[in-house]
Amino acid sequence: MTELWAPGVSSGSREPFNDHSEIVEITPAERDLGEMTLRFFRTNIQRAPLWSIDFKNRMTVINRPLRGERRVQLPYERSDSTSYPQLRLEALEQEEISPYLVRDLLYKKDTEDFLPDFTRHSKALFRNLWGITRAYDQWGYEEGQHSDVLEIILESQGYSRDELFSRYFDNLSQTWELPFTTPRQITAYAAFQEGSTQPSYQAAAERADKEDAPVTAELLRLIGRDEGYHWASYIGFLRIFFGADPEGTIGDTIHVARQFRMPAINLIPEHAKGFVNAMRLGTYTPDMETEAIYSTLVSFGFIGKKLARQTADEHRDLILATTSLRNHLPGNLNPTPAR
Repeated sequence: MTELWAPGVSSGSREPFNDHSEIVEITPAERDLGEMTLRFFRTNIQRAPLWSIDFKNRMTVINRPLRGERRVQLPYERSDSTSYPQLRLEALEQEEISPYLVRDLLYKKDTEDFLPDFTRHSKALFRNLWGITRAYDQWGYEEGQHSDVLEIILESQGYSRDELFSRYFDNLSQTWELPFTTPRQITAYAAFQEGSTQPSYQAAAERADKEDAPVTAELLRLIGRDEGYHWASYIGFLRIFFGADPEGTIGDTIHVARQFRMPAINLIPEHAKGFVNAMRLGTYTPDMETEAIYSTLVSFGFIGKKLARQTADEHRDLILATTSLRNHLPGNLNPTPAR
């Protein structure tokens, strides 16, 4: 890691400008996959942001028309320059969510905040696969907004910005490293991860609705829609790998599915309590993750339902056997408030 405040070079130094490069082999397969993934990115994934956070004016700007019923139910406004709606974030100050949902969102933010490691590794791993590299540029911006939204919600529930910033840097004192080693395996891993994350945000939004916090719920749904879009993107990329090497892609996909864990779970403070709390709320359960694995396997289009079900069940058995989650299945749950 580069030392940010290293001693400067003397103004009288004659040290030459160090513009250098290294030779990188780009294989014929990488050239083919790079072209195919770029074509897929341009025609299926590339998009303008569907929404954005305007911190200066304390609002979420939705860059697409909304269905009428959601516009009526929520405090959306129209801007002078566009017909698209804007959600005033001050409305969050009128909402109070349970300490258990607060803890769940704090846990989610801890995970989202490892974005520097997620993008750092992905940029290096997919450097020669043009379309996936471009997709990670877009993905990184959208994922960064997820952390912003969670920060805003948590601030409305009593966390100070200093507390959240301190927690952010404390988390980054450890790095997240890739759980698998090849571009194809990480593409499968990302599909399983996004497929597991989307229903968790949807469940959190439903919980917020039950707690009479519709603005919080709407913001969580915006995140969930992004996660679903990312899930579909990785499915498309893995199909391209399958076209190039069917047997190898199936083998890698099954291997990753069996061994899958959500990213950075062991790096987050009190992660075990976070899991128990999420299971109590219904924003995470082993069965939810198992079904996400199953539906993702089937959605790839090259793995049959029987093998998908067998693999997803093997995944569930493995996480229950190798973690403490078995002790916290329904009937043994005690939620933990955020403070």
